[in-house]
Amino acid sequence: MKDSYGRTIDYMRVSVTNKCNLRCLYCMPGSCSDSCDMLSVEDILTVCSCAAELGIRHIKLTGGEPLLRRDCAELVYELKRINGIRTVTLTTNGILLKKYADKLFDSGIDGINVSLDTLDREKYKYITGADELYSVIDGIQRAEERGIFVKINSVIMRGINEDDISSILLFVKHRPVVVRFIELMPVGEGSKYIGVSGADILEKLGNAKLYTKRIGSGPAVYYNVEGYRGIIGFIDPMSNKFCHKCSRLRLDCEGRLRSCLAYDDGFDMLPAIKTGREAVKDVIKKAVAEKPLGHCFEKGVAPKDGMYCIGG
Repeated sequence: MKDSYGRTIDYMRVSVTNKCNLRCLYCMPGSCSDSCDMLSVEDILTVCSCAAELGIRHIKLTGGEPLLRRDCAELVYELKRINGIRTVTLTTNGILLKKYADKLFDSGIDGINVSLDTLDREKYKYITGADELYSVIDGIQRAEERGIFVKINSVIMRGINEDDISSILLFVKHRPVVVRFIELMPVGEGSKYIGVSGADILEKLGNAKLYTKRIGSGPAVYYNVEGYRGIIGFIDPMSNKFCHKCSRLRLDCEGRLRSCLAYDDGFDMLPAIKTGREAVKDVIKKAVAEKPLGHCFEKGVAPKDGMYCIGG
């Protein structure tokens, strides 16, 4: 599919729940009541199969915490069977990853992104509200043992976990992993904190030799660093705006199809699902046709919903 600006739209993020077992500072308020009526597996498969017929090739399952859905691995398996879908991946906080790694591997999962903003136990408890750092690390290890491609996502906030950048870089230096530093966006609770750009993090590497590396089709810029076993990536939506390359739609946990993360605009898919496949495809086409040129975070424009509702 092509939008009105000529961008190819072939990637859809699907939020399967707004429930989460963490309360991260920049994402979910501690007082939040996470009681969203989730889309059924059948609803998700209907939207995704219709989207695949129109040109969607890559699906990312998100939340909230998608592994809180006991049918998550089964959903991955069914999505992988849709004609036209090339990859199905998952973003998780990793707490339940050790428990479900085998099922996800058997389902055919193509990759897992794990959110991990610090390797310090006390700092982890402060950021997330839970003492689960070692559960996450165990989950990463189990996924890697099963041969699942794992990327670690780290959000750095000024005055919160800036001093953890060096330990995360050391983690990459001595382990064959991919770590991506994601610049904080002013969405929901994230508007209360100040992010750190990839350029600032690169300064921590000093005079190290960097070699650009390509992984996947997303917005991240990756580097091989001389002397490092792992790979470092950066996603900078604020300081290095990449909306001109955006290829995605978002289906949130309430069934709204969003063409841009930054706006509250969305299309309610539930009436279309009840009507039939052609109605679903018509809504998808409309969402693509009305996809905006880019976000306006720099102008103070941001959605009212938090990332845990939209799909992190």
